[in-house]
Amino acid sequence: MKALFLLFLFSTLSMAQDNDQTIINGVAMSSQDLSLLQQQLGVEIKPGEYWYDKKSGIWGLKCQGAAGGIAAGLHIGGELAQDASCGTSRMFFNGRELHQQELQYLIQLFGVAYPGHYHIDPAGNLFTEEHVFVVNLWGSIQRSQRILGGYYSKYGNKGFFSGGCSSFSSNSAGGGYNSVIIGCE
Repeated sequence: MKALFLLFLFSTLSMAQDNDQTIINGVAMSSQDLSLLQQQLGVEIKPGEYWYDKKSGIWGLKCQGAAGGIAAGLHIGGELAQDASCGTSRMFFNGRELHQQELQYLIQLFGVAYPGHYHIDPAGNLFTEEHVFVVNLWGSIQRSQRILGGYYSKYGNKGFFSGGCSSFSSNSAGGGYNSVIIGCE
């Protein structure tokens, strides 16, 4: 199911380009590296420009908010740029300024979102720069969906991610990956 889900994300959210390049964090993937990554993820990755947060596994299209998550720590692309999402929120996760849609969702979820720099790990744990635990974001999203009766809130807004569906994977104690589907249109 995870592979089908990721295939949907990569195939429907890719950005149109004049060439066949797949660019992750500003670095064009070689055909060999792209093939290995597709094999590892079990999906076809369409040409486009993506950003990928190696610390959390969160990814998205260039100049957009988070679209989903894959395994953290993959050795792909360059360094995550502060402006990868073209955000204007003054709120940063692992150095990336959040897109306005992400900020609005956090405000909807928590009632407030404070500007600043935060660290987020693959399990969704959010920490301040001083390493003070703030919240488990994935757990909060799941709880809010149960309370609000599904993916759409009473305000009619989609969840934290700009894509049609969102999923996060984190390392499990057994060395595999746990996948959580956040929601689908």
